[in-house]
Amino acid sequence: MLGATISLVRLRAWMQVEFGPALFALGGVTLCSLGVGAALDRRALWARVPLISGAAPRSPGRAGTRGRRSISCAGCELVGSSDDGAPCPRCSRTLHARKPHSVHRTWALLLAAALLAIPANVLPVMTIVKAGVGGPSTIMGGTVELVENGFWLLALLVFVASIVVPVFKLAALCTLLICTSRGLSARLRLRTKVFRVVAFIGRWSMLDIFATMTLVELARFGWLGSVRPGAGATAFCAVVVLTMLASEAFDPRLMWDAAGQNEGRPLEPRHDWRFA
Repeated sequence: MLGATISLVRLRAWMQVEFGPALFALGGVTLCSLGVGAALDRRALWARVPLISGAAPRSPGRAGTRGRRSISCAGCELVGSSDDGAPCPRCSRTLHARKPHSVHRTWALLLAAALLAIPANVLPVMTIVKAGVGGPSTIMGGTVELVENGFWLLALLVFVASIVVPVFKLAALCTLLICTSRGLSARLRLRTKVFRVVAFIGRWSMLDIFATMTLVELARFGWLGSVRPGAGATAFCAVVVLTMLASEAFDPRLMWDAAGQNEGRPLEPRHDWRFA
């Protein structure tokens, strides 16, 4: 919704654009759908799903569970005593006490995103031509364009979503990985909250890309003007996807394991989850 609004604002450079009541109605529908998603109780829905026959979870205190551990399913959040690598008795997802090779996979994805962040900010994300005159525009160039047209709020939104948020995600995940590798115990709760923020805001970095792609489809006026996507847009999409995958690969429980706060749980071998 925000991407469409930004593209319509930029389209005013070619023609007169007026926002009709349907646009505001669509905004209301978007807000209502967000409210429904926030109010939805996933646990209540999964509680109505029957367990697979003969695969009922066992509580840790029951007999016959020696060698097992309490594992929470990452899919349906069912908690029970099970072997690592066994399927979940409710959603059939593979159970793991900790995400396998979490730190190594997160570092690999994070470094790849950091390398691609250079061309994403240097190369043009789109090329704008108006009546035969124009040129390439970077992410910062699009923000400056909105400021010059008087749309300060949208410019701030694009700047935060396309520049501040990706840098914050890279810096935050890098800090969490370093703290985990060093086994630091300071501010564990704060670091856990930072990780939750990183996981939540990940998709909002695509705002400028959505606006660019919408503008590419709308601004097809032949010799009067056109918009073509650039290599910077592809690199920026890759950065956003890689940072989202990195936050998904990182297991915040490893921070507590490294700090010795989960002493009751058998830890994995140190070389499997610490970054050397």
